[in-house]
Amino acid sequence: MFTFRQYIPTKTGHLVKSMWYMEHAGGGEGYEEEIVPDGHHELIFYLDGRSQHRIGNGAWIDEPGALIASQTLQSHRLRMSAGSKLYGIRFYPHTLYPLLGVPLHLLGSAMMPMDDLLKGDGLAACIDEDVTASFRRLEHRLLGLLSERAMGQSAGLLRGKAMEQPGYAYVDHSVRRMLAGGGPASIKTLVGKSGVTAKHYDELFKRYVGITPKCLSSILQLNSFIRYKNRFPAKTLTECVYEAGYYDQSHLIRAFNQWVGATPGQYFHSRAEISDLFAAL
Repeated sequence: MFTFRQYIPTKTGHLVKSMWYMEHAGGGEGYEEEIVPDGHHELIFYLDGRSQHRIGNGAWIDEPGALIASQTLQSHRLRMSAGSKLYGIRFYPHTLYPLLGVPLHLLGSAMMPMDDLLKGDGLAACIDEDVTASFRRLEHRLLGLLSERAMGQSAGLLRGKAMEQPGYAYVDHSVRRMLAGGGPASIKTLVGKSGVTAKHYDELFKRYVGITPKCLSSILQLNSFIRYKNRFPAKTLTECVYEAGYYDQSHLIRAFNQWVGATPGQYFHSRAEISDLFAAL
């Protein structure tokens, strides 16, 4: 159903986890799927086609041609038009802040037009049918934007110095520990090693990640489980539970209910091509 290509950047790899290209190859039919939260921020650009999304039983909302996909705390339904072609810049959970320079919890769980925060950035002009060249242009332009932030004045200077701000190093260390461990982490231990209070630690995460460390850890763990189960489809859910760090199957079921709104069995019997792809990134 989908053509998918990924590029791992070399010059912006400290901020960008990957860049990707996706093409819907379903002929004249569109595509719908319930998208699972994955803990990452992305910049998404449509070359052809468009999509709509809705949360629960709400109204369908048209997505802009260039958008910022912020942290989400619940799944949403995506409806993609036939033949859609799109690019994405996938940031680590905490590394969009240096580019935007605004507390990420203010974005909420939203798909917002990129012009709202990055007007005139020139990123959308970098993409065309040549996927490899588009990846290179995107990385070059992104590097230029970050350099402009560092050399700017007032608010621009603050954006450029984001990684030097107090508390960013704590979040950076904690997030990378979570990613390396597939999500499960002792928040109490991480807070203790940071030397700050639990309340301040949560506030730092909301600022640089957009959600609390507990939420991020849980979302990353869920995606780790999805990734592992897809890698070993012959294994039962019970066998995969412990590999992903869940205490037992009821623990897993609660996580799926919270983040997906479905049971594990329902998820793996549904069409989940996009969520499966991004759980593996």
